[in-house]
Amino acid sequence: MKYTLPFTIPSTDMDDHLRFTTLAMITAVQEVTSVHYASGGLSIPHLQRQGITWVLVKQRFEISEYPLWMDEVLLSTWAKQAKGPFFLRDFSFSFNKNGKKATLDQAFRDFQVKKEGFCKEEGSISVVEKEAESQKPFLKGTSAWMVLDAKSLKPIRPSENVMGTLEMGTEDALPSQFSKIPLAEDLGKKWDCVQEIEPTVLDIDVNDHVNNLSYIRWILSYLPKTFYKGMLIESIDTYFMSSALFNQRLLVRSSECEDGKLLHSIIRKDDGTDVFRAESRWKKAELLSRQACIE
Repeated sequence: MKYTLPFTIPSTDMDDHLRFTTLAMITAVQEVTSVHYASGGLSIPHLQRQGITWVLVKQRFEISEYPLWMDEVLLSTWAKQAKGPFFLRDFSFSFNKNGKKATLDQAFRDFQVKKEGFCKEEGSISVVEKEAESQKPFLKGTSAWMVLDAKSLKPIRPSENVMGTLEMGTEDALPSQFSKIPLAEDLGKKWDCVQEIEPTVLDIDVNDHVNNLSYIRWILSYLPKTFYKGMLIESIDTYFMSSALFNQRLLVRSSECEDGKLLHSIIRKDDGTDVFRAESRWKKAELLSRQACIE
């Protein structure tokens, strides 16, 4: 069963060309996931009461278009039948009906109409469009999660006791198959960019570990300077291998490969332990986005 939230692209999540950023899309993935689980009594606070917690292990996203500031979109997610120790969840983001705005001026006019509609008690629900445009989603994704015992950190096998009454979907946004992500040295390459960082209090999540979004923010912050100009991510695979903690010294690394591909790695500086890996594929920005216009 799909769970869908309407969403308007805010100014706080756009880049220098008024485009919804890759990190913001993945942040929206986390938000709709959290709300869906919470609606079924499966949020992290709910699970912590039982002595267990969610952790994200792997995810893959394919992006065919980047929405612009004030575009109206629909964020959809659904849980799927578990596979082995993994709880599976897919995503599909699309433009709402009339959500792709011709100009910013039109977007502001539409927003004002909706704002006035919400202020009226009668008919307020009707101002929220429920139907997606008849086009393929601009983002498709799949992810694999685990439930761990909060004390031992051992995996909890999927069961009805964990998932409760949450209804399972059957559609595959993407195949739930996750390729192995190599290191640069596995391919005989060097790391083009290496940045030492230290997690701060703003990076710590409800499990007292570094938030998974921080890893993605870091790998997208430290890239070869000659690579990313005029480019956007077309697909990204991520693998969360172990948890980083507050004040640990980390090395964020990236390596450019052929065909617009980058390898990313985060390791602990002290012992070289793998914390996070990712592989991103990039395309020229004009192939993945339209230009923001004013009247």
